[in-house]
Amino acid sequence: VLLAPAVARQFISPIIGGLNGRDVFKGISPLKDKLGKQAFSKTLSISDQPHLDYAPGSAAFDNVGLPTKPVTLIDQGIIQMFLYDYDSAFLAGAEPTAHSGCAPYNARISPGTCTSDNMLKSMKKGIYIQSLLGFGQSNLGNGDFSCNIAVGYLVENGEISGRIKNAMMAGNIFQLCANEMHISSDLEANFQTPHILFPEMNITSKS
Repeated sequence: VLLAPAVARQFISPIIGGLNGRDVFKGISPLKDKLGKQAFSKTLSISDQPHLDYAPGSAAFDNVGLPTKPVTLIDQGIIQMFLYDYDSAFLAGAEPTAHSGCAPYNARISPGTCTSDNMLKSMKKGIYIQSLLGFGQSNLGNGDFSCNIAVGYLVENGEISGRIKNAMMAGNIFQLCANEMHISSDLEANFQTPHILFPEMNITSKS
């Protein structure tokens, strides 16, 4: 299954949410015991870039005046840090990371080595998904999702052969991203998000 950048961004959002230091302190983050451990595929690296020009999330300081800096959140699947604002750091006995609301400013997925075009050409049979319906209604806090495919295309022998309808997808994002996944080298312009290819995913037809 090949995910377009907009869908890839939705899939990564629960992982970003799992780095929230306040949720880690409360014990409700699925990643609470994963600091410094191999939690995801080695192809997944994510950084936070708070000083990007023209990016709406950019900030030189957090909400209490602490200076922000670029940081690596996940390096080759290993969780490098949790995100703490001043208040949550005090509660958790941790150092504040200057992240207002315990959230990144501009999270960026590191690109891979294969273009999205070559990813599609490598698919003997699969689905290229461009948008989902009802994804936000899933239990994303635990990484579980079950939603309809709004716009998707059947791929056969590396070429799009038609539109798919009345199909849905389900699974757990943390488990999917812990297994084999591939990230494209090309990024879409607005959020610099790559395509993501999963060799396997649960897709069912409603017809």
